[in-house]
Amino acid sequence: MHSYITPSIRYEKKRKYFQYIVEKNYIDYFKKLRISLIPLVYDKDYIDKIFKTKIKLIVFSGGNDLYAKTKNRENKLRDQFEKYLLKKSIKNKIPIIAICRGFQFIAYSFNGKLEKTNNHVTQSHKIYLKNKILNVNSFHRFKIKKLNNNFKILGIHEDKSIEYAISDKFKILCIMFHPERKNKDQ
Repeated sequence: MHSYITPSIRYEKKRKYFQYIVEKNYIDYFKKLRISLIPLVYDKDYIDKIFKTKIKLIVFSGGNDLYAKTKNRENKLRDQFEKYLLKKSIKNKIPIIAICRGFQFIAYSFNGKLEKTNNHVTQSHKIYLKNKILNVNSFHRFKIKKLNNNFKILGIHEDKSIEYAISDKFKILCIMFHPERKNKDQ
């Protein structure tokens, strides 16, 4: 069984090609959890091929913005790819972990509400869970204000934005912070 991760994208204007990027921090973090991640290629034939094998997990990683919020070719390509990947993952009951931009994509895909934020970029802040307060890192420019009813909210920021949620129905765990990037409390 394999586990996969979506890369972020950068377009090289001079050379006219896309670069797919997976931070080494993701690989190292999940390796400590005994999960080896394989970076995905944004190609439908490749995706169809891997879905013929047994898949343990797919991580929708951070990086980039949603095309609906920042219109550029990288975000458009990534959204198209991840939309296809999400549909196949749900159909095949593959568990998903959505981190930062991945959570934004999931929220948007299920008609959630996102808003621009100015105080969540390169910050540490508290999120409030039922019986616990966590101090986490933050790197996002858009916050989640509303989620579909298929998601249970597990943690919020003091501004009431959603930082941590789960959907048992769709097997999706969503977190806005980056567990793979350390801060003093993680």
